[in-house]
Amino acid sequence: MDLLLYLELNQEKQKEYCLEIEEKNSDFKFIKLGDGIDILPTFCHKISNLQVKLIPSNEFKMGLSKREEEKALAIKNPLPVCVSSMRPVHNAKVESIFASIYPILPSDFHYITNEVYEDAEFESGNPVRLSYDEAVEFLSTIGARLPHEEEWECFCRGLSKELFYFGDYLPGRQELEQYVSEEFTKDINFKRNKFGFFGLFTGEWCCDLFRSDYSKEASVDEGVYVVRGGGSALWPWQGDDWVWCMSASRSPARSFSIDGMNDDSFPPLSYLERHTLRAIWTIVE
Repeated sequence: MDLLLYLELNQEKQKEYCLEIEEKNSDFKFIKLGDGIDILPTFCHKISNLQVKLIPSNEFKMGLSKREEEKALAIKNPLPVCVSSMRPVHNAKVESIFASIYPILPSDFHYITNEVYEDAEFESGNPVRLSYDEAVEFLSTIGARLPHEEEWECFCRGLSKELFYFGDYLPGRQELEQYVSEEFTKDINFKRNKFGFFGLFTGEWCCDLFRSDYSKEASVDEGVYVVRGGGSALWPWQGDDWVWCMSASRSPARSFSIDGMNDDSFPPLSYLERHTLRAIWTIVE
């Protein structure tokens, strides 16, 4: 079902659709419809105990629009980011998926593997960081995968056409912490986007190889994957790290070599070997 069509349904019809999805996807249990905070229904993946959102198929404008660039330039001119890597803006189609509401945490890792995540920093609150191969293997044990880049931007935006999913401007530090903190067990009232997701700026693996831009002629560096988000991996910010909270921002997972581009165009997290991960499942409709 298309997202806009789903949103036009009354609650009774939405629930009927969710129960049909539950019947066809036996590993998932329907929990509740969207509420005043978010608009999408919540399910639970029975094997991993992860709470997920059902995202019906939809189409959106992917990339940094001229309007968004103008809003970013109002914050910092010139922009400390490779704008061309987020162009051209184009229509992106996303099929129906389940996506975990937040990145995998040490408590999730322990539940799924019965092993302790040794790098836990904030009493099991901070997200798990794995290499690409480790992330793929870990998710395969629960029948999941990493998101495609267009899927990630879709659920980060949550229908927003603004620079950040929370608007065109940077709020004060206290409110920012509700978006970018990695202490997920801390009582700071994390703010979700319209789809109900949070923890979107930890620097997450995508399953796509990094391309220099979205054109058909874009250069690709084999073995270098995309990382999306990243503003909270660098929190508290020392400079212009806010750019990695832009919904369109993207970076390579590690140092790379593409003609006309260099590592200075991307954040320090490009030098890390491990990144966070979010679980994705394709829905049977």
